[in-house]
Amino acid sequence: MIELKDVQGFRPDYEIPIKRAGIKSFKRRVKLNYNNESFDSYVDVSISVSLNPDRKGLDMSRTIESVRSSYNLNDVAYDIYNDLFSRINYSSSGYVNVSFDFYYNNKIYPVSLIAEGDKNDVKRYVEVSAEGMTVCPCAMETIRSIMLYDYNVSYGDIGISHNQRNKASLKIQYIKDAHLERLIDILESSFSYPVRNMLKRYDEGKMIIEAHKRPKFVEDVVREIAYKAAFMEPEMNLYMDVRSESFESIHPHNAYAEIEDYTANIRSYLKNR
Repeated sequence: MIELKDVQGFRPDYEIPIKRAGIKSFKRRVKLNYNNESFDSYVDVSISVSLNPDRKGLDMSRTIESVRSSYNLNDVAYDIYNDLFSRINYSSSGYVNVSFDFYYNNKIYPVSLIAEGDKNDVKRYVEVSAEGMTVCPCAMETIRSIMLYDYNVSYGDIGISHNQRNKASLKIQYIKDAHLERLIDILESSFSYPVRNMLKRYDEGKMIIEAHKRPKFVEDVVREIAYKAAFMEPEMNLYMDVRSESFESIHPHNAYAEIEDYTANIRSYLKNR
């Protein structure tokens, strides 16, 4: 019988520890169980572990073997993480990211479930992205002043401004339930107005009017998302990262804002309001 050498277990030429070694963008079809229902989804999986300086490489096939064909959605990244560490004994920490599209309210949202950390202290995160519309409040007030001063035209509550399509994401630590629908609702309600796949003329007009009632900077978007997310679990202190990027209509560049903090800190900033 042929004897195959375990090259991955050899000592490397340069004994330097590696933070992450593994696979990226491994795609497969899995069944996900969520809220007493199940659906098939094509997932994109990235898996990596730390390597000690005396080990040449990771057993790559074991990362693939750790991905099964069916999962509880809330636990998919966590279960892959634990399955992986049942197959290897030479690493102390790891990272698993499972990304897929989630269908909700006739729209598709990118979702990532993440498990990472030391094998004895694994933390779970969910990240959801959505797109919406923002209306510039600075331009609105500037135009309001110009129209009154130069043209003697006074606007009421709804002024003129330029618009942006905004992409926002919310990454937050969770314990058991990823709360995908709640997170999506938080994102969608924090724009000037959510975007729609199809609009008839009247609906388009109403959407623009409603958006102009709620003008927002990109900074306003991340602050509102952070505020709402911080009170989802008011007794817990969870890591959170909120990002928002506005694709400008009158500039060749984009506007960006980010909040990275813990939910208890967010609540403490607002306790005197």
